[in-house]
Amino acid sequence: MIFLLALYLHAPEPGWRPAGWKPAPDSHVVQTSVDYTWSQTLRMPEFWLLYFIHFLISFGGLMTLGNLSEIARSLHVESTTIQGVSIVAFAATANGISSTASRIIWGLASDRIGRENTMLIVFILEAGSIFAVTQIAGDPILFVIVFPLVFLGYGQLNTLLSATTGDLFGSSHASANFGLVYTGKGAAAMFSGWGAAAIAAAFAGSFAAPFYIAAGCDVLAALLAFFALKPIARATLARVRARQASGVNA
Repeated sequence: MIFLLALYLHAPEPGWRPAGWKPAPDSHVVQTSVDYTWSQTLRMPEFWLLYFIHFLISFGGLMTLGNLSEIARSLHVESTTIQGVSIVAFAATANGISSTASRIIWGLASDRIGRENTMLIVFILEAGSIFAVTQIAGDPILFVIVFPLVFLGYGQLNTLLSATTGDLFGSSHASANFGLVYTGKGAAAMFSGWGAAAIAAAFAGSFAAPFYIAAGCDVLAALLAFFALKPIARATLARVRARQASGVNA
């Protein structure tokens, strides 16, 4: 079947749109009309802001993924079971479901109110959820409620940031460009796993300090997205439009 489809499918011509399709007039999503290569993308300040935002948000999510059992132990709920299932296994399943839902919910929101506006909202909610983790020691019910909320904020990264990459740098090289942005997650992984565990060990096994750091990273990411990425990206898009309007190659 895949072979047969390959015989008939091909990339559309540049600028192709479905017949009768028009962008929503009230859309808050602003997109470039220029397709930047990966080397051009690396020279743009928007890329480095997006990269750093990816790094900041990845820290808390990866720390939780890599240390969930240890976190449960530090919160004194590791021995709890739910219907005979370990609370860690139960939470891990709930986290996966929440992360999946996050991609749909925040993707829909960003199409309606804009990428950076959505980032501001979801990153602040993520910061609040991560901070809440530090307040639920000894409460297994809150453990299985709060952690899915953490992943409701974290799971959107591959939706919001990939869409933003296409908006800012074009669709033709979106895979390569988002691949560059995605390496921010790998950079965060070097600190969020053993780094967070080492900080926790320094505080007698408590993950409160790493979670405070992660919450701070989320707040910083929210502020950067709204107050830095948004105006810089809009200025770049305005310059591109001005050049095109004057007949200058963007």
